[in-house]
Amino acid sequence: MKNLVHLSLLGPLALLAFISLLSAQTIGPPTGGGSPSGSAGGGLAGTYPNPTVATNANLTGDVTSVGNATTYNNVVPAAKGGAGTITGALRGSGAGVVTQAACADLSNSAPSCATDATNASNIGSGTLAVTRGGVDQTAWSTYTPTATCGTGTITTSTITGRNKLLTAKTMIVQINLIIATLGTCTGNVTLSLPAGGAVNTTGGNYIGAAVDGNSLASTGYVPVLAQTSGILLVFSVAPLANTYIITVTYETT
Repeated sequence: MKNLVHLSLLGPLALLAFISLLSAQTIGPPTGGGSPSGSAGGGLAGTYPNPTVATNANLTGDVTSVGNATTYNNVVPAAKGGAGTITGALRGSGAGVVTQAACADLSNSAPSCATDATNASNIGSGTLAVTRGGVDQTAWSTYTPTATCGTGTITTSTITGRNKLLTAKTMIVQINLIIATLGTCTGNVTLSLPAGGAVNTTGGNYIGAAVDGNSLASTGYVPVLAQTSGILLVFSVAPLANTYIITVTYETT
């Protein structure tokens, strides 16, 4: 106040100059400070400005940390997000707990895990299921075919058959047809199919043969076709009272 009074005595020009000088000064935050120094505390060790993580700082139990190195002393338990003693696939709970994954927990799992597990075991023992692309290693199945003539009937006959799936859709059939007394049978003879799949008429069907079981001569062959109606023996004129050994392979539906 004394300065203002004193300057006012000097005159208006001096007072105006003093006010301009005060307006030109910039008032800002205080300056100073610098890097921290001294001993580090809490979870840190050493001194500033370059402290390190203290031994076992904030970490206990199965995991310890020394400096920048983390050490897992034991198997991390499943309750802490590790595998623990679990073997195989793991399943997370979403809450940090891991359990053994079931087959249904796996992405893109097969419809039947039990079937896959069985097949996996069978692969090791060489018995992959036919439905999975393996070769049937079981014994041939037997069945009793029936014979139907184009017209008429066979008076006396003995028929035995057996069949086997070679692959999931490839069937092989063998039939022994013994015609003791022909009777009124004429035309072609149709033998019934075994169980295990109907004939796929658009698939790979192979012309078989009925061998003359009496002579086994080249002239004793009768063409055989696999049709949806059955196994067809194609006779040029009429069947004969004879023994026929029939083999045919066809694709099933």
